[in-house]
Amino acid sequence: MFEHDSRVKRIARRIHWRHLTHVDVADLVQEGWIGLLQSWRGYDESQGSFERFSYYRIIGAMFDAHKRRGYRNETYMPLDACLVARLVSDGPLPDEIAFRREEAQLLVNFLGDLSNSERRVLLASLDRVPLDDIAAACDRSAAWVRSKRASAINKIQASMFKMLGGARSQQTRAVPREFVRPR
Repeated sequence: MFEHDSRVKRIARRIHWRHLTHVDVADLVQEGWIGLLQSWRGYDESQGSFERFSYYRIIGAMFDAHKRRGYRNETYMPLDACLVARLVSDGPLPDEIAFRREEAQLLVNFLGDLSNSERRVLLASLDRVPLDDIAAACDRSAAWVRSKRASAINKIQASMFKMLGGARSQQTRAVPREFVRPR
């Protein structure tokens, strides 16, 4: 069994480097040893070489242990921590509330810069209403709806650039093509 020590360590380093960089290599080696022992117990010579058989069991043990550890970390919380969390988390933090209010006010300001038709088309598009349904509700063509949506997006982008103090270059396309024409 000890002749496979370097193999287990090599596999652990590779798994750590490629997939589980946040997990300590020593933990992966330990789980790899458990996988090696399990494969040694369950090995039958009719299944091929032991190295190939144990390789997959070692890797599987490392990933399984990581999943169990993640599940345990997500689900386990001591009783006193539950009580404190319940007392503290009656709602969002004051900073979150202020940020959401500021966001909502900016959105209202941006929408206020739009015409009624642009606002109606943009809000319907954001609600994922199909283009043809928006056109039918406005008694217009789909091309008109696309034009109004593009115009609304351009105005909002211009307002955002102005608010941030940046100048928009004339060379950049204002609206990506996927916003102008649905696929």
